[in-house]
Amino acid sequence: MTYAELCDLLIEHSEREATNQTAFFRDCLLEGRQRENTTATPALGLARVTVDTPIYFSLDDILAKVRAKNVERVGTRQGPMFGDFDRFLMRIESKLNDARYDFLLKPTSRNTSASLSDLLRDFVGLGTKKAAVTKEFRPVPLPGTADITIRNELREVDSRNVIARITGSRHPDEFIIYSAHWDHLGKDPSMQGDQIFNGALDNASGVATMLEVAEAFAKLPEKPERSILFLAVTAEEKGLLGAKYYATNPLYPANRTLAKVFPPPVGTVN
Repeated sequence: MTYAELCDLLIEHSEREATNQTAFFRDCLLEGRQRENTTATPALGLARVTVDTPIYFSLDDILAKVRAKNVERVGTRQGPMFGDFDRFLMRIESKLNDARYDFLLKPTSRNTSASLSDLLRDFVGLGTKKAAVTKEFRPVPLPGTADITIRNELREVDSRNVIARITGSRHPDEFIIYSAHWDHLGKDPSMQGDQIFNGALDNASGVATMLEVAEAFAKLPEKPERSILFLAVTAEEKGLLGAKYYATNPLYPANRTLAKVFPPPVGTVN
């Protein structure tokens, strides 16, 4: 895992102490990897080591340093980070006691830097041991050739954005946009039954939400103060083409458009 991923796993960024936790954890992680670089057998000897250099580090050593810093005193006074790691330690102890994290926090086979080389080569493609994690690494020519033929077919398709407006009662020249893309991924004639990729979630559900909002606005006894635009854009799946077209060719002045609401896909969990 990268340093950022470890922080996301172990640190609650909304906590007041998160800044101190992040900085001290980084220092401990970097120190552990730098020490492994020189003390591993055989020594790795990398010219530069960062918090994300793929070198084994001891979680136990880091925990010992964190526990010591958490209760550190300067004379009779509490240290500058006294108590800052209470929740951090609680979270990591919880994960250490959770069997689901054993493969990550309690490795049994990949527990030395030497044991990581095959893993890095097989899963990350770093090539020979330690060479690809240094700035001196250069591509290695392989004794092989390949012939590749690609056939590409281009066709032109016309499509439309669709827009509706409810005029504001007090500020008709100011606009709020509700938007959703109405396209999906076309169809597959080789499929049995319904050959259309309907996109019920992405993004028919967003269009349905927009239409419900439009109907609710239309039924209000008093119209909203500002004008409301309902914009169904096309070709989102082809690279936001409909949205880009409206942004560069707005029907109503962009400098009078105050907000844009894009309902996310709805109707699912997780």
